[in-house]
Amino acid sequence: MAGAVISAKGAANSFQLRKVGAATPSQASDLSSETAEMPSKTYQTYTKTNLETDQVYTGRTSGTGTPEQNIARRDAKHHKNGEGYGPAQLDQSSSSPEAIRGREQRLIDFHGGAKSDQGTSGNAIRGVAKDNPKADRYYEAADLEFGQ
Repeated sequence: MAGAVISAKGAANSFQLRKVGAATPSQASDLSSETAEMPSKTYQTYTKTNLETDQVYTGRTSGTGTPEQNIARRDAKHHKNGEGYGPAQLDQSSSSPEAIRGREQRLIDFHGGAKSDQGTSGNAIRGVAKDNPKADRYYEAADLEFGQ
């Protein structure tokens, strides 16, 4: 199979590239088939409701499984499970990590705000800090993809 070896030589920015081999047409075809079948990473927001207080915790996760698989994997050892919160429920899924970051904060605010903001949701802290320089980008991406 085709490949290259890069080795450092001398100064930190000086590298040598040497050819290791050439791929046959069938090997190149096999490689492109394997690459094309690799699942894409997606991003999700989810909520967990406290069964006694009705407080809602909002979180986000990601992975290469289905959205439901990604949520189940995250929920399996979730830190809120021992605090009376029920199973995670999928809210939204996206290929945009920025949209999911914004969505997470919008949901935290919708459910009463983070406790660090004297809020009443199940979240101790904000998903997006108030002084985060990318906050507007996250909110705009969320609004564009999911509405306000």
